Amino acid sequence: MKRGNEGRKSIAGVRVLFFGHTAALGGGEIALLKLLRNLDYNKVKPIVVLGAEGPLAEQLKPIVPTYVVPLSPHVAKAKKRYARDGDFCSERGRC
Repeated sequence: MKRGNEGRKSIAGVRVLFFGHTAALGGGEIALLKLLRNLDYNKVKPIVVLGAEGPLAEQLKPIVPTYVVPLSPHVAKAKKRYARDGDFCSERGRC
């Protein structure tokens, strides 16, 4: 009978999916690019899925497996629409 961590897969080389709705270079996308440039690829096997082609996709493709699955315009704009109508807006109604 195995006990403790015996027989479990090592976390080395764990696959991690990163999803981004856009490939424009904004703050979050630049942070993702920096993160992926500095990962220990012996421990993490990243895969990136983006909702559009763009500068981020072009910079990521040479360093990590990167796939583009275009989002419908309805889905891509949902976040902006929700932010205007939801709790994310300031008291003045600005988002």
